[in-house]
Amino acid sequence: MLSTRVRKENLSRAIEHESEGNSAAAYECYQKAVDISPLIACVKAGERFLRVAPYEADAQMTFLAVSKQIIFKMDKFGQGVEFRHSMLQQNKEISFAGFTKQMLLEMCILSGCDYLQSLPGMGLKRAYALIKKFKSYDKVIKHLRYSTVSIPPSYEELFRKAILTFQHQRVYDPINEDIVHLSDIPDNIGDDLDFLGPYPFLTIHLTAKGIAKGDLDPFTKMPFQVENVSSNLVLDRTPQFKQFNPDSLRKKIELPVQKNLLTKYFCFASLEAKRKFRAPRMSPNHPIPEDDSSLSPKEYINVEAAECKQLLASIPA
Repeated sequence: MLSTRVRKENLSRAIEHESEGNSAAAYECYQKAVDISPLIACVKAGERFLRVAPYEADAQMTFLAVSKQIIFKMDKFGQGVEFRHSMLQQNKEISFAGFTKQMLLEMCILSGCDYLQSLPGMGLKRAYALIKKFKSYDKVIKHLRYSTVSIPPSYEELFRKAILTFQHQRVYDPINEDIVHLSDIPDNIGDDLDFLGPYPFLTIHLTAKGIAKGDLDPFTKMPFQVENVSSNLVLDRTPQFKQFNPDSLRKKIELPVQKNLLTKYFCFASLEAKRKFRAPRMSPNHPIPEDDSSLSPKEYINVEAAECKQLLASIPA
């Protein structure tokens, strides 16, 4: 199959790049060499929940999570940066006071995104200043045209489609087993919505459903060619890269000490606590009583301890 041949070629390139010391190129080729089909089949064999995005993964994750929190750039140690829309007001370098969600979305698209390339010289800071001043993308585009900025004729229409894609892209609903929009679309946006994902005719619907359930290859649209899947098969078909010890790379996370009874109880023993017990010496101010003069200091302490136990036992509960 074509995909198998491409993966093998990328694996060969990755090994070659790594031998030449080009880690960035090697990493990129290693990613393209990964075959997920045995892993998908192995997960399905274990009857675990599995979903493959039939269109865009970001929109699918948004639909499944339905969360207003984002963990950005989470690494293998479980550390990342949390983003919330409500936290934007706390930003100090660029003030988002008075920004609506729509303004924020249009600012991001104006600065350049996957669905629309930015205009020449248009970065995030300039896009922020323009949206803050004019409040909407159509007014920004009108201002730029009056300022003799070269804008392609189709730019405004592509901008509108980018907004709709972020808001209403088609995703797979695992509960109803159907293709739906990420959010409800308004009635006045027209009928040509294939840029949100192909309209779910019967064949497209079945294909998207097969991809989402992991039955069909997302690229070839054909069933995965994996039989009798086991964990050994997954290991056998996984390229053997250089061995590394993740524990050696593990970062120590310094968490604030919780000052409560539990942490005091379970804290590490001090150096003094680890030393051997030594019986206290009898000072002149605390001589051994005359009637106990025949006892050694250690025997005297044992007698005192026994008397204390008897005294405690006599106290009513």
